[in-house]
Amino acid sequence: MGIVVSTTLLATPAAAPADLPPRSIRRLRVTAWMLRRMLRDPRRMPGTWSAPGFAERLDRVRAQLLPIRSLAALADSFTREGGTDDSTVHLAYGLRWLELSGVLDERPWRLHCTPRLR
Repeated sequence: MGIVVSTTLLATPAAAPADLPPRSIRRLRVTAWMLRRMLRDPRRMPGTWSAPGFAERLDRVRAQLLPIRSLAALADSFTREGGTDDSTVHLAYGLRWLELSGVLDERPWRLHCTPRLR
């Protein structure tokens, strides 16, 4: 029987403090998963996500999250935000989750949501 290795967007149990509400971590995982799927084909994204104003706001929010260097700290910050329903803030946290997971680099949003030429 072989060993199966898979990469996930889940924080390891050691990376998530016991006092963090699992709901916040779950919301971030779901957002990151959805965002990763959409980034595979940026044409699937809502049109508003590629608007210059949205991209600028998202990058401003994400810039505030750049000093955060662990998934646990990001989830803690998200919890302090009160699990906001602001789509830009929520998306910025999901984007930062992907960056900290090593799935994405830290480039501006507009470069992520531009369809790639094949």
